[in-house]
Amino acid sequence: MNTINLYIRSLDSLDKTKTNKINFCLNEALTLKPNEAFKISVSSFVCPHSFYQLDTRNGTMKFTEDEDEIIIDLSNEFYGNYNIIQIVALLQSQMNLNTKHFITYQILYNRVSNDITIRYDGVHSVLLDFSVKNSIHEVLGFSPKLHQILNNTITGDGCCNINSDDYIYIRTNLTSNSIDTKSGNSNILQKIKIQGMPGDYIFLDDTITPIMVQQSPLSYFEIILTDEEGEDIELNMAEWSISLTIEKIEKEKNDREKNEEEEDRLKYLEKLFDLFISKLNLSKLNI
Repeated sequence: MNTINLYIRSLDSLDKTKTNKINFCLNEALTLKPNEAFKISVSSFVCPHSFYQLDTRNGTMKFTEDEDEIIIDLSNEFYGNYNIIQIVALLQSQMNLNTKHFITYQILYNRVSNDITIRYDGVHSVLLDFSVKNSIHEVLGFSPKLHQILNNTITGDGCCNINSDDYIYIRTNLTSNSIDTKSGNSNILQKIKIQGMPGDYIFLDDTITPIMVQQSPLSYFEIILTDEEGEDIELNMAEWSISLTIEKIEKEKNDREKNEEEEDRLKYLEKLFDLFISKLNLSKLNI
């Protein structure tokens, strides 16, 4: 059979510890001939938008007051879905609760320019460090680096983005021809645009990008949902499903293989020609 359709549910995964991961084994392994490859594509995808805007991937705020380092992890207690006004109020209260020098912080949101300004009183030096792992920088509209607050005030150098996830990335355990600009070879099978709001469903759009896999035999699959950085997306126990189409196709020969094939063909023709001449000479002798 040259085409196989796989219908897969997270509910049937062998590993139940991660809701963003499905792993399963085929009853019968798929094999390839030397000149074949698997062409694998996503034919359907349904997943609830159950992951939060603020979670372990983007809830960390680090800053220093003089030489004192302070880290606020909003994801520990406050993960969930917010609008920017709620996030600003939450962050302001946490900075004022965690200050070590009794500094009063004020965070203001500008609706017109969609950015925030952080102010504080006193004579202390304050440094914002948005370079830390799982930083909240994109939500607040800051670039991921150190920011020195001058004259007790600083405005984000970008726009706020509470919907920092634009796509779901579907990744696999298979070695393929897929590449990305960050790491070169990639395990990305498909990326799905996130449309709608939390609570809606996310579906496969019309853009399908098949991958070529030469791994054989093929029997064990892992399918993992991540963000663009490869971080696991926490679906909060929600179930999802995906369908894969697997086709066996003949591999296109590279230049070396084409040259070798042409050389073999010429050698074969030479042998035929030599055989023809030999028989012709024999026939003349018999005459």
